[in-house]
Amino acid sequence: MHEIEHRLINVVRKIVLIFNLIVYRVDALLRNFIDSLFIISYTIIVYKLLNLPISGNALWFSLLCLPIILHASYLVTYIINDIIDYKNDNEHKSRIDYSFYNLRPIYYFNSSRLIVIYSFLIYALSIIIILWFKPDLSLFLAMFLAVSIPTAILHSVFRGFIRFATFGLLRLTKYVYLLVLFDNTIYNCVHIDVLSWVIASFVIPYTMYASISYGKFVYLPQYMLSRAREIKIIMILAMLSISFLMFITIISSGYIITDILKASISGYLLIVLPVFVVRQMLRKIFGSTNLFFHHHIARLVLGFVLMFIVAINAICILDML
Repeated sequence: MHEIEHRLINVVRKIVLIFNLIVYRVDALLRNFIDSLFIISYTIIVYKLLNLPISGNALWFSLLCLPIILHASYLVTYIINDIIDYKNDNEHKSRIDYSFYNLRPIYYFNSSRLIVIYSFLIYALSIIIILWFKPDLSLFLAMFLAVSIPTAILHSVFRGFIRFATFGLLRLTKYVYLLVLFDNTIYNCVHIDVLSWVIASFVIPYTMYASISYGKFVYLPQYMLSRAREIKIIMILAMLSISFLMFITIISSGYIITDILKASISGYLLIVLPVFVVRQMLRKIFGSTNLFFHHHIARLVLGFVLMFIVAINAICILDML
């Protein structure tokens, strides 16, 4: 039995390595798909209830293609992180088995010049393909990279609070970029008012949740650990202040308060609540932490499938109402 399990794990390792050489990090691709489906489905619900319709073809494009564009755009941060982190073998990693890191191209090939060049060529090819089909994204992509690349460098070079803060900034930048991609590709414009409310009502809270969860795996200074409650309160107050300003923005654009609240509440009921149930179910199946890399991959694959089902069902339910 153990021999069969060992062979199966080796097969999974080889498959993951092959996929990593194509998409650089298959686990990150799955995570980006899950996050994108989560955010886009909520956004679609809000947009529809605020009388911003989306066609069937555009719907499928936003759910299936935008996550790939996001991953391709964000790929450079993974490459930068791995190049810098590879030199710090003794650094604290997440609770995934360290052998999983060794399946990343930079780690597996010992950060050789050839694999570094290959990784950047994969990234460059991805960007060329994106801009070939969507040249109007060049400005948004340039702005995104102008923020994400320096932040990724800081994230890997520094530790403690700076690593924690840059993680949150990278997530927020990635999610806002995704929303801009959604608006620009579906509507050929950017609805600043509605987009601001989506960011305030969903993206910022979700980013804070992800950052707090990430903080459990980062060595934070003792003064931060002793004041964790106060820091959380400050973060919540900052979030509420930003949300209020964005709420004023959408109100000043002529939207009715009840319609705005209805759109957000519907999004939380149709998307956030089911996703919460799914995550609790995955926790029951795999546990609260990933002890080994194959647990992590299995969790992400199942999470992606369930997230896709939840997103489609939520949008279908909304159409029937």
